[in-house]
Amino acid sequence: KELKKELFNLRFQHVTGRLENPARLRSARREIARVRTIYREKIGSQGGSVEVGID
Repeated sequence: KELKKELFNLRFQHVTGRLENPARLRSARREIARVRTIYREKIGSQGGSVEVGID
């Protein structure tokens, strides 16, 4: 949840032209993808099939 909030704030800053480090936007997206991947691997190893949605 914290990562999604951070990504929202970074996107907002990007649109308003106040984003100082554009690379941070990319790394935030990658962090979220990393968390989702790890979560899916955990669920997959337990034999379940679950669609992941981070809210």
